[in-house]
Amino acid sequence: MTPPVKPRVLVALRPTGVEPPSLLKKAGDLADFVFAVTADDIGEEAAAVDSAFVWNFRSTLVPDAIDRLPRLRWVHVAASGVDASLSDEVRARGIAFTNSRGVTAPAMAEYALMLMLAHAKDLPGTIADQAAKVWRPRESRMLSGATLVAIGVGPVNRELARRAGALGMTVIGVGRRPRDGVDGFDRVVGSDQLLDVLPLADHVVIATPLTGETRGLIGAAELAALPDGAHLVNLGRGAVVDEAALMAALGSGRLGGAGLDVLWREPLEPEHALWETPGVVLSPHTSSDFVGWEDAMVDLFVRNLRRALGGEPLLNVVDLDLGYAPID
Repeated sequence: MTPPVKPRVLVALRPTGVEPPSLLKKAGDLADFVFAVTADDIGEEAAAVDSAFVWNFRSTLVPDAIDRLPRLRWVHVAASGVDASLSDEVRARGIAFTNSRGVTAPAMAEYALMLMLAHAKDLPGTIADQAAKVWRPRESRMLSGATLVAIGVGPVNRELARRAGALGMTVIGVGRRPRDGVDGFDRVVGSDQLLDVLPLADHVVIATPLTGETRGLIGAAELAALPDGAHLVNLGRGAVVDEAALMAALGSGRLGGAGLDVLWREPLEPEHALWETPGVVLSPHTSSDFVGWEDAMVDLFVRNLRRALGGEPLLNVVDLDLGYAPID
């Protein structure tokens, strides 16, 4: 009896070319894998590729090679955002996309909470004083009683809302539309009410994908609507916040500070003023990188691969019109 033909899966690697850990061990019996960093790395095998695992979420391998992938029917991205893997031609092909929504949500929620606490307690100032051997007692702010405006009501901010609520914060979510009864949120308003709720915010946490609707969502008007001394955290995508508007708000002193794990250009150029801007904490897109995250990403892909082979519905199907996998 002839054994069934395994599906051919293209894996979009990071620039280092290192394969996802445990992928072959966990899925080598399910599929044959073609590893590539760029489209030039794909040989004649491209014609047989029917699925893709985008390990490097910044990779443009799928749109770059789409003309050579006539059988491609499904793409899974090891991240929540799928924007780098999309193009007009990819969309026109009707290819199914799934993402890794939820895998890193608890870690990112903890990271956002850490940044809010660090700002409220002036941890950067304490570290600087220690380095300078300066004894400077002072008061600090409380998160209890403060208001968090969470932009995006997906898995990250849902996890954050529960944690923030446990600390006594009021949590207002901003989604595409108003919703009732979303766990952890005191209320959820639609995006058309963003300017109405920003004046209430002591802290703002952005955890949204980059789409046509979210690009530049936080600009000069939104930053001006915040109360003096408010704190902004961005874990979504750098381009959700207007760079010039943020620099102006920080420079004026009206914005109390910012915790930025995502930026407009990564890595950020060494000469950028943000590196030395008081009240700013920069991190290199690591809020999602908990110990074991790579294995967790592989596990989700393998679960979806098994479902695809068994004819079952895929997990985390992305609505390409929205640009993300909706929860409800």
